[in-house]
Amino acid sequence: MGLRCYYLGNRKELKINPETLRVEIDTTDTNVIYIVSGGKVIKEPAPYYGQVTVRSLGGKIDRISVVEDYKI
Repeated sequence: MGLRCYYLGNRKELKINPETLRVEIDTTDTNVIYIVSGGKVIKEPAPYYGQVTVRSLGGKIDRISVVEDYKI
């Protein structure tokens, strides 16, 4: 009963430089996951304690599932 699935509304799409097609990421930010798919880069916050499952469809990222555990 300590598991809970939820949608993280804090995801952020990063801006891509149109000339170089590159993105700057912050390497000191250790609590995020960067997802590159379909010409977009999405910054997704990582759960404090839990797991993130990435599902692919046709070799491309299709869905992300986040499960966070809580200690009682």
